[in-house]
Amino acid sequence: MAQLFAYIAAALVFAGLAGSYALARLAEEIRPELSLALMPSLPPALEAKADAMIAENRTGDPAILQEARDMAQRALRASPLEPAALRVLAGTGPQDPAYIGRLVGTAMQLSRRDVGAQLLQIELAVSRNDVRGALVHYNIALSVSPSLGPVLYPILLSASDKADLLPSLRAMVGQDPQWLPSLISWTIDNPDNLRRLARLVSAIPPSSEALAPGYGQALVEAMVERGDLPAAFAVQQAYGRRTRVPQFAGGFVFRPIDWTTSDNYDTGSDLIESPAPHVHFFAEAGTQGVILSRLAALPAGAYRLAFALIKPADSAAGAMTLAIACRRAGGDEEISRAAVQIATQRFSQDFTVPASCPYQWLRFSVAARQAPLAGDMTGIALQRLP
Repeated sequence: MAQLFAYIAAALVFAGLAGSYALARLAEEIRPELSLALMPSLPPALEAKADAMIAENRTGDPAILQEARDMAQRALRASPLEPAALRVLAGTGPQDPAYIGRLVGTAMQLSRRDVGAQLLQIELAVSRNDVRGALVHYNIALSVSPSLGPVLYPILLSASDKADLLPSLRAMVGQDPQWLPSLISWTIDNPDNLRRLARLVSAIPPSSEALAPGYGQALVEAMVERGDLPAAFAVQQAYGRRTRVPQFAGGFVFRPIDWTTSDNYDTGSDLIESPAPHVHFFAEAGTQGVILSRLAALPAGAYRLAFALIKPADSAAGAMTLAIACRRAGGDEEISRAAVQIATQRFSQDFTVPASCPYQWLRFSVAARQAPLAGDMTGIALQRLP
């Protein structure tokens, strides 16, 4: 009986220790103090506590840095192969690049997933003016810890302001890193960086998830709204590689740089995909309005815009107007206007873009008389004249 009680007591002690260990491991990163109270030598808890102390030490108090260093050394005594502890030693010890490089290099050999080590590697690479090396570690840090995006994205995008760094940034984007869609989403929410992102988008591989139309449309709209038209057109060209529509001079996806249909109550239009792409339009009796528009960036010179109309036999009479206007900050300035009677026929209109007009609105309007009208439009072609 005494032996049985001894076995039970030993089992209870073992169960208690196992429970304490399990609880300590569960809390080691979220509540390192609790973990250390249960298991004073648990390396992950020691490292988490040291990291928290360093992060909260905004004044650089040497006593706090030394305490964090002591915790890292305790963690290494308990488990010599702890990359986080090596990284803490590197960050709190003598600020000698060779010393830091050896410790961080060892930490990286043990685990590439230690974000702190990656950030220290970035600092070391920057101190050596090693742009490629810094970008390699930016990529790893963002890949293993997406939550770092709001901290690192502004640094990466601001680097595009420097002409000598831009090729390296574009090369990194060209490798289609997994965090690229997150970078675009963050930039949409932080529009001060839109112009910087526009310098990189043409380097994104065509197969990248970051080139999904939703990203492009949001970027184009935001850039046009802010008046960053060069950036907006750069983004549309990158995202619109495969969105052109047969029988139209452009696409319909990235509005307003692509053709934009109208959805008004009295007048409107829709792109119909089959049997061949065309725009169906309508106007109620006695109404008029824009049914198709596009923001363009035509170089100065003479142009011809041709299009075809198809009028159903039972549709009422009406007119279509093509107006071309220069986009101005203080208001649009019309440079050409022509009206035709809606009939099944091909039409064309010549116009000239002056040198002072870098951006233009192309707008088609319809007007109905005493009865509603409807029709179809297709074959829009834009040609530069000699």
